[in-house]
Amino acid sequence: MTMPIDMFVLLFAQASFNSIVVALGIWAVLKLALRIRPGLAAQRAVWLLAQALAVAAFVLVLLPQTARFSVLNGFTFAAAPAGADALSTTVLAQADLAPELGGQEASGDAAGGRWIRALSYLWVLLYGAGLFHAVLRWRAARHELRGLLASASVLDAAALHRHPAFDDAQLRRLARCNLAVLETPAAISPMLIGILRPRLLLPRHLRDFDPQQQQMIVAHELTHWRRRDPWWLCASLLAQTALWFNPIMRKLGARLNWAQEISCDRLVLAGRPQPQRQQYAAALVLQLKLQSKLQQAVFRTPPRPTLAFGDACAETLGARVRLIRQNGSMRPSLLSQCAVAGALMAVAGASILLQPAFARPGDPTPAPTEAAGAVPGTAVAPALPAWRPPLAKMRVNSFFGVPRNGGTSTHGGIDLGAKIGTPILAPVDGTVIVSGDDGFEGNPNYGKVILIQHGNDLRSLYAHLDRRSVKAGDTVKAGQRIGTAGVSGAVSGPHLHFEVMHGGRRIDPERVLAGLDKYGTEAALRDRDRRISH
Repeated sequence: MTMPIDMFVLLFAQASFNSIVVALGIWAVLKLALRIRPGLAAQRAVWLLAQALAVAAFVLVLLPQTARFSVLNGFTFAAAPAGADALSTTVLAQADLAPELGGQEASGDAAGGRWIRALSYLWVLLYGAGLFHAVLRWRAARHELRGLLASASVLDAAALHRHPAFDDAQLRRLARCNLAVLETPAAISPMLIGILRPRLLLPRHLRDFDPQQQQMIVAHELTHWRRRDPWWLCASLLAQTALWFNPIMRKLGARLNWAQEISCDRLVLAGRPQPQRQQYAAALVLQLKLQSKLQQAVFRTPPRPTLAFGDACAETLGARVRLIRQNGSMRPSLLSQCAVAGALMAVAGASILLQPAFARPGDPTPAPTEAAGAVPGTAVAPALPAWRPPLAKMRVNSFFGVPRNGGTSTHGGIDLGAKIGTPILAPVDGTVIVSGDDGFEGNPNYGKVILIQHGNDLRSLYAHLDRRSVKAGDTVKAGQRIGTAGVSGAVSGPHLHFEVMHGGRRIDPERVLAGLDKYGTEAALRDRDRRISH
């Protein structure tokens, strides 16, 4: 089903705000968890889950069925009268109280809706500009990568056997990973590049390191590949790009990158003696000094689509070196990890329960102003009771208020597809006031009709019948058979024309028959949504 553009813009603005709120809640939970269990900082899954929930909080708001889970009073998206000076759309209270408001209050609501709509459109434009800028940064990073690869030379099998960073075990792992190895004169950190065409890029100055240091550095990069860290990094960067407006996403991304590096450090150093751990930490410090001295580090403009051994700054290097030198395990218990994951999901779930159903479609076609036709107007005020469907199997071929046959006259009811002889059931208790073969209100096009008076000043009309099973004055119960569908009157095929009137005015039957959308045909939904968008 096509969503009207105004509704999408309002939902997009709400989704953006919801993503920021959820991300802030997630960040607060993680900061508290890290104070209790510092080892969680090195768990890649924690930061991936946090980013995934922030993205889900954005996407779920845009889904049409999400609002049903809200526990708050929301807002509906209602169409304004055709030709009115007000906006073509505005935001009204979900209880449909607009007609009950005074002129000044109604004007205030219209003005508020106008500002909300204008700000939502402005935000969509700003989002597009920000996304374009983020894409340009991606292109700049890719351009730097290509320039770096252009300066590198491929190491063949013979060169790899002579390189001090590769022993027999490393060469076998390279063959299993299908990684090409390149060497560049640039003062960069050893890094993995690419996902579909993976390459291990080594700086030429790495040969000046101790051979054992070189081998541990290469083991670090191969561990990244074995853990599929490049894929997770790519997914994180895509999420950060899509939600570029959310500052917490960048913090979560930086934490994820740090956790990946720490995890690989721990795996490479597992079981190694303290002198080798110290050599590994010294290699990190030396790598950072070389990059700072030569000032040739690449990727000054994020995002950085690579994993690098020396991907650290002066602020984080000390913490990483301290963790490397520790012999104890940093891994928290499974119970701690599950507790944090549960808390994060609870924050995201609460965002769904506590968000208002903003800009959701209420009555897609407000009540007409005349009894004889369905001219779109404003929403009907009182909440109405729910009725049962008039047919056992519902199929809506035409919705209320939709112009018929390409003309300008609007539909005063809904058309339900039904074969001749299909039983018609009373949707609620009532009294039959009309049962005849000569149409309705002097219009013979209705064919055989039944009109029933119900409580709450409601009436229901059934037209184009084949047979009538009740007569005027009869009392009917909900679910009782009152007739069968047919082709009487001016029709193009067998169906039931169903109308609902409130106080003598035709209203949208969806106000008493909830969930008609799920019974609508594709053509009927498309025509209805096209009418709303205009």
